[in-house]
Amino acid sequence: NYFQLGNCWTELEAYYNAGGLLKIETFDIDGSNSESTTLWNTLGVGYSSNFGTPQPVYKWAPGHPLFNVPNAVPNFTSLYDDYNDDGDRTFGTGGTETVAGYTPSSTPGQAAILLPPGGRAVVDAFIVSNNREDLDDDGIGDAVELWDNQIVYLLSGLVSIGPGETGIGLDAATGNVIRDNEVWGQLQVGIGLKNHADGNQ
Repeated sequence: NYFQLGNCWTELEAYYNAGGLLKIETFDIDGSNSESTTLWNTLGVGYSSNFGTPQPVYKWAPGHPLFNVPNAVPNFTSLYDDYNDDGDRTFGTGGTETVAGYTPSSTPGQAAILLPPGGRAVVDAFIVSNNREDLDDDGIGDAVELWDNQIVYLLSGLVSIGPGETGIGLDAATGNVIRDNEVWGQLQVGIGLKNHADGNQ
C-alpha cells in the first residue's frame, strides 16, 4: 500500500515528541493521500507544491555530513518515473535546515531534504528510490548512499564513547561504530555492521 505511511503520522509524531528518531521519506506532505496531521508543523516542514514527475535533487549544503559521511553522495540527476506522485516542494520553518532542493542553489519553497533542529529527524520530500544510478561509479547505488548517510546522521547524536568509557557509539566523522573503544566498522543500511573483528555481519 503506497499510502499506508500517511495513516501513521499521529503515531510517528508521538514517537518523535517522546524523544524518538525519525527518517521520513514521503511524496505526500501535501496530505492528498494521508490523514490530517500536525507532524509537519512539529518538524518545521512547510508545503509549497506537488509534482508528478521526478525532479532532480541538488545538494545545497555540499559540505554537510549528510552528503559525505560515510559516503560521498552526488546530486540526484538521473531518475526513473514509476509513480503518479513523486514528491513535494517544501520549505523549512522554526529553524529547520534545508540542505538539498529541486534547484541548483538554495531557493525558497524548493526544498527536498530537511533537517529539523536537534538532529533527531530527516525528511525526504521525494521518492529516493527513483534514483537507481551510481553516478559516482563507486559500486554503491546513490540512493543507498544517501539512506546510509541519513541513518549515520541520526545515530551520531545518540551517544559518544570517551576515554575509559564503555558502550556503543558512532563516530560522526567516519561513520564507524565503536564498541568498548573497539572500532567495529561502518554502519550498513538495514543489516548491521561490516568488518567486525570476528567477520560476522
